[in-house]
Amino acid sequence: MGAYQRSDHFPVFLAGMLLGTMITVGSLVTLKVKPEQMQDISMSYTDFITIMLTAVTVVITILAIFIGILALWGYSQFQKMTETASKSHLEKLLQEGPFAAKIEAAIIQHVTDQLRQGELHKVLVDRIDSIILNDASQRADREQTGDEKPFTD
Repeated sequence: MGAYQRSDHFPVFLAGMLLGTMITVGSLVTLKVKPEQMQDISMSYTDFITIMLTAVTVVITILAIFIGILALWGYSQFQKMTETASKSHLEKLLQEGPFAAKIEAAIIQHVTDQLRQGELHKVLVDRIDSIILNDASQRADREQTGDEKPFTD
């Protein structure tokens, strides 16, 4: 799984956004102006500038939303790629090379220290004492009943 696999969802998402934008613009802006009605339309320069600035604002807003969605999608893809790359790099380091030997030596040293004087030593001593005491009581029971089997190799 080391190779980056490109997702096929992005082109579908892009086509959906484009189609949705076209449908929205088409349904909001339905101009039914006939040539005869063109002479009745009078627009001042301030009205024209207001309409143009409003249109530019709407286009920039739609573009900002689209870029924001792309940024979120890109960030999640970046996280996945970073996680995959770091995982494969760490696995490679742990399986081969001097780092693996150092880790193994550190684990052996830690377990040895725990066996000699740490909590693991206390747990093992308690468990061995428990086994010896339980086995002693079972041997005593067997001696009384006479069911003890001879030791064989």
